[in-house]
Amino acid sequence: MEPITEALLNEGQKMIYGRRRILDTFHKRYPDHSKTFESIQATDIASISLEGDLVNCQIEDTNIFLSRKEVIENFWQHRTRTPSFFDYKIWSQAIPKGSWQGTPVAALDYGPSSTRDALEPILGRVPRISTDRDGVQRIYFLMHHDKMCSCDSWSQMNDNRLELESEFEQFTDIKFTPICKHLQWYESSLALKTLSFYAKEQSTDSFHPRICVYHFDHRRGNLLYRITNDGLKAKAQWLPVSGWKERPVYGTDGLPTGECWKMMTDALSQDPPYHLTQYSQTVAGLMNMNRSK
Repeated sequence: MEPITEALLNEGQKMIYGRRRILDTFHKRYPDHSKTFESIQATDIASISLEGDLVNCQIEDTNIFLSRKEVIENFWQHRTRTPSFFDYKIWSQAIPKGSWQGTPVAALDYGPSSTRDALEPILGRVPRISTDRDGVQRIYFLMHHDKMCSCDSWSQMNDNRLELESEFEQFTDIKFTPICKHLQWYESSLALKTLSFYAKEQSTDSFHPRICVYHFDHRRGNLLYRITNDGLKAKAQWLPVSGWKERPVYGTDGLPTGECWKMMTDALSQDPPYHLTQYSQTVAGLMNMNRSK
């Protein structure tokens, strides 16, 4: 079988066998070689060709071979990653444009703003909608039941669906369907809301002694939370008795760890479940002063 050179790759194959995904697959496949090749950038891969069930990558005078299965799985893992709970928010006031309907999901920006900084002592740190380089707000419309999203990533997958399906079916057991991180976030958010509703249904008392209060420290990318089994209530402020605990929302690579979803799911899955509450950000700064890991 003749090798399929880079110039002959179809659009679906170009999406899968990108240099970043190949390099990431290599580092995960051969962790002992990571130090040897840690300085290599994606642009250092001179050429890529497909030879049977292998991907042949030329780096200077060296040829590195990886299985197409592993690279496809890496591509799929990357495209199906779930963002942090704090990365997005359902933005109900957004108005759909064009033919897109469904649930609006906005990417959040926790960066500095002179206007918001002035209001922070009163309102707390309220994130704004993230914008792209052209100043367009990053709001995406999800059709959950149809597994559709208005983002470019989903559209790219859908436009090249047949070619991607062929590659997946030939080399993996994964059933391909167009997906994106916004759909993944919404699925996780919906599951969390369902669990939260079920937890509240189990309690007939308006006072919840078992409380889990959380706060997102966007500056350090950490989830701060406190739990108590004998919560006190005063002037609508929860006062948990134990110290702050922390979990990293992002790893050293900048990708979400999933720890925020896990903490919340664990709290709601206890018997009896904890009452999950976002801490008032106007007093979060004071509480952070006594934070303990």
